[in-house]
Amino acid sequence: MANSVTKALQLLKALGAMPEGGGVRELGRVTGINPSTVHALLKSLLAQGFVAYDESVRRYNLGLVVATLGAAIDRVAVLRAVVQPHVDAAFAELGESVTAVAWHDGRALVVGKHQSTHQLITAMPDGVVQFPHRWASGLLLLAHQPLAVRQSYAADVGSQADLPDEAEFEKVRAATHTEAVDIDGSGIAALAVPVADALGAIRLALAVSAPLARLPEAQRARALGILHHQAAAIATVLGAQI
Repeated sequence: MANSVTKALQLLKALGAMPEGGGVRELGRVTGINPSTVHALLKSLLAQGFVAYDESVRRYNLGLVVATLGAAIDRVAVLRAVVQPHVDAAFAELGESVTAVAWHDGRALVVGKHQSTHQLITAMPDGVVQFPHRWASGLLLLAHQPLAVRQSYAADVGSQADLPDEAEFEKVRAATHTEAVDIDGSGIAALAVPVADALGAIRLALAVSAPLARLPEAQRARALGILHHQAAAIATVLGAQI
């Protein structure tokens, strides 16, 4: 019974990654489950409303029950629960302020943080980041959104002279991390790394910030290694839970 449940969940996850839906043999190839077992499980899932079947193309899609359950999930709460232990772990190694920022509903939102008590730190908000392009994490997230999102953001911030152009955003997308130096003239620097979701999209960034004097080259390299390690761990958990 438990094995059947596991296989049924594998099928639902596979269908979630197939915008056009999937057939029995295709799902079998993707999941490694025997096609006859796939067919039997899909019949059961169809009867319960977890999947839907399009007779015209002979493909299965996620059903109304899954959509209803998905709508009931507070994804920000899930992100906070997943992210915070990794933020705390990075802080324990670095001793500097660590923040996790997500792109949610068109906004950059702090979903996890552990702030240091050193002097010369910038206070991190608990909610929406007002001008995310000034943050290493916010800039990274903005760069990975569709062009229309960046255009809308540019219209919202108006005449912000420091808003990067598309060439700069392209450089951010191509890099393995993003840096912000002397944020708002504060003497604070920040490093941010991307966290890819289960489908490979970048909607979460993990960052460390500290006064420039406490981020020499060797410390920056160490910080980036720690951030990348925790980002990979977060991505693994998110892939299993969302």
